[in-house]
Amino acid sequence: GFLVERKVGETGTYLHLATLPPNTATYVDTSVQDGVTYCYRVKAFSGTISSDSTNEACATPRPSTSPGDGAGGW
Repeated sequence: GFLVERKVGETGTYLHLATLPPNTATYVDTSVQDGVTYCYRVKAFSGTISSDSTNEACATPRPSTSPGDGAGGW
């Protein structure tokens, strides 16, 4: 499976966000707020063994400008 971790801001502390089953290809974080920077990293695990974390990916959600575009997420 996969462990998804998130921190608020580029200097925050990573906290557990989600545990995903094997073969998961995407994850949508629907708890973000517009204008706040979030950074993510992922670890793969099997039993009690986990990989090193991925490189972090950071983004700042913005309000949608497309008509009919649903709530955000990252």
